[in-house]
Amino acid sequence: DELMEAMNKMQEALENLDSQELLESLNNFEYDLQAFEEQLDRFIEMFELAAAEQKMDELSKKMEDMINNQKDIINDLNSENPNFNQLSSRERKVEEKFKNLQKTIEETKESTEKLSENTSKKMENLLNNELNSETQESLTQSRKSLQNDNYQSSLKNTNKALDNLNKMNDMISDISESFK
Repeated sequence: DELMEAMNKMQEALENLDSQELLESLNNFEYDLQAFEEQLDRFIEMFELAAAEQKMDELSKKMEDMINNQKDIINDLNSENPNFNQLSSRERKVEEKFKNLQKTIEETKESTEKLSENTSKKMENLLNNELNSETQESLTQSRKSLQNDNYQSSLKNTNKALDNLNKMNDMISDISESFK
């Protein structure tokens, strides 16, 4: 009963409005809706950009962390009585962080896809870059030589791993700068 009454009142209101006023109301409503949708689109874009920038920062922080860990391993290796067992364990952790970095690079590639095809492509290239596999290999070789208590080989491999990590960090910094 109340529904019918409300519909009747609406019908009366429509009949009492002149067509020009009704058209104006409808246009205003459409304009407001369009403005709202545009604002929403801008908000989503800003959110996606912030998320992509956060991924870029996460990549940089992970690289810095691995580089610092690698430097510490090299410093401890050059100490008077290096504990090879402990050093190989720490190198294994750097290896794990490097594997985890691969996932972060992939996530960064995906988060930049809609925003910058160029950046996304560079992340893809970084994943498939020979330097990436060389870095993984140098970390593995470093750990193995540490496990075998081989000082010379360990020194060579840990420094090579550090050098590769630094090169990758430079590439990530360049990609990050071109994205911003």
